[in-house]
Amino acid sequence: MKMSAVTALAVLLAGLWVPETATGETGVLTVTALAERGVQPLDDVNLEELIVGKSLVIRNRSTGEYYEAAYGTDGMRRLKNITARRLGIEAFESFHGGPPPPEAVPYTIRDGKIITTFDGRSFEARVYEVDGRYMAAHSTEGGIVSWEVVAAQAPGAVPDPLTESELAAQGIEALDDAALRSLIVGRTLVVRNRVTGERYEARYGADGRRRLRNVTPGVLRQSAFEAFHGGPPPVMSAPYVIHDARITTSFDGQVFEVRVYNVEGTYLGARTADHGAVNWELIDIK
Repeated sequence: MKMSAVTALAVLLAGLWVPETATGETGVLTVTALAERGVQPLDDVNLEELIVGKSLVIRNRSTGEYYEAAYGTDGMRRLKNITARRLGIEAFESFHGGPPPPEAVPYTIRDGKIITTFDGRSFEARVYEVDGRYMAAHSTEGGIVSWEVVAAQAPGAVPDPLTESELAAQGIEALDDAALRSLIVGRTLVVRNRVTGERYEARYGADGRRRLRNVTPGVLRQSAFEAFHGGPPPVMSAPYVIHDARITTSFDGQVFEVRVYNVEGTYLGARTADHGAVNWELIDIK
């Protein structure tokens, strides 16, 4: 279970050069085999300690696919595919509007199982501790222990969700046009995605253009892009306007709007593409 950020990075990047036909690990581990060894699934208390309020990186031991699953304290699980073989594609997408938001669905912990859905289909997962490693078996896989936790963030890494409706209920309104201009025009902002941890540097020029680049420390997409293209991705430039308490701009021709809120001295942003979720935080102004 214990794994440093460097080790986790190496594990993920190792998959960059694995052929698509690779089958992953050899041998099959089953729930029956674990029972014969006296290994029982984690109970509810241990499952809650392992996953609630954390973001887990899990790997399919057969296919080599990686997923990041954030189990929020709100009872919602947010899932995205971060398979290393696909990071080159994600590197490009991150500079053209970013990948789709993680799938968010309810989850519960009951009777030693994580109960949730994937792509509209219900499934249950039991988790086992095997020689210090956490393995999981889905109810849809016929008793095969196909999944392994390879990294986990500390508690608090997954923030409680915040919505524009909640801010409105608190009497917090979006910044007006004058306040937005004072905050961003002629400045470089460093913003962080509160769910994924990604950071972007956005320069809002007095010429009406926004210049954006990914500055996430140790970002895997950056490493993948450089591996595939021999250099860092270009800074993305697009027009922007401030109107009706919104910053309106685009990625690769796709228009989106951002509203900004001052919450106890911290500037938070909500994109229209995030359907009311306040997922962005201003962490530095240059």
